[in-house]
Amino acid sequence: MASYKIKWYTNFYLVLAFYTNFVLTSGDCKDLYQQQLLRSTASAMVVESTNPSQVQLQVFLSTAQQLWSFQRGSRAGLFYILHESSGMVLDINICDSEGQSCTLKLTSLNPNNRQQQWFINKDGTIANSFNLMNLEVQGGIYAKGTPIVISNPNGLLQQQFTLQDRSQ
Repeated sequence: MASYKIKWYTNFYLVLAFYTNFVLTSGDCKDLYQQQLLRSTASAMVVESTNPSQVQLQVFLSTAQQLWSFQRGSRAGLFYILHESSGMVLDINICDSEGQSCTLKLTSLNPNNRQQQWFINKDGTIANSFNLMNLEVQGGIYAKGTPIVISNPNGLLQQQFTLQDRSQ
């Protein structure tokens, strides 16, 4: 039952500090992130996608639609968030007119598309490399089917996520 806390150190290497105090650098993350749950820190719910145009919060059901992996991006410190059951990556879909929030979708990996690449902020949030917005449970509503979006960093728990083994 391994849970991971995401930390960012001043040398800018992504490391995962396991509760067992075992530490890996970003070079090891490709294998580590195979079939992980992306869980909202503020709830016991996980991120899932049952179709390419819908990324949402769901209760843990131990289904393939709830499994994700982080694959190395085109530059050091950047990652693609791969949806294990579809083989597609997390991408920006549509942003509101004010540019405050964007919906997400799954698409085929395109190494030249910065909208598909993500990094870890110092506070443990997951941000998009294109517009620097954080993954977020929309409106902080922790209910089945609530969309996962990206929005401007706000320091709230709705932007905090952890990675967990699929067995949990």
